[in-house]
Amino acid sequence: MRAILREIEDAEAAAVASTRELHGTLHFLATPVLATHLLAPRIGRWRARYPGVALDVVADLFPQNRVEAFDVTFLLLEDSVDLNVVALQSASFDVLYCAALESAGIAVLSTALAAPQLESGALVHLLPEWIFGRFTIYAALPSRKLLPARTRALLDFLGAAPAPR
Repeated sequence: MRAILREIEDAEAAAVASTRELHGTLHFLATPVLATHLLAPRIGRWRARYPGVALDVVADLFPQNRVEAFDVTFLLLEDSVDLNVVALQSASFDVLYCAALESAGIAVLSTALAAPQLESGALVHLLPEWIFGRFTIYAALPSRKLLPARTRALLDFLGAAPAPR
């Protein structure tokens, strides 16, 4: 029994060591909003933690059409959306976001993506009890089989680390 436990500990140690030494290129796709406001602010910390992994980031307004071509594709979908149906929405977060920052009016924005400007006072949350909609960020993978360690590391990193402010 002890020999088996030692083998398990050795395997765990080897797995931890291999994640510290990740290498290769990680190809991921996201909408421009997610690439700009969620992923880009975290890339510096990612590179410091995993210098051997190059990131190939592609932004596309309609990433759901290209999931198979990337290691991971980030999608922002309304919580009530049927994942078997592709739903598109024509409003641009960046246009509304920039207009609100320039005092051009009121905008419905994601509190998660606008958090730095809300904290600094550049934007004001007018109706905090009002919820326009709830969205979830999904990581779409080309296959459930053989998830590369660098892809798993990125998903864990993004899930655990808040954006820099």
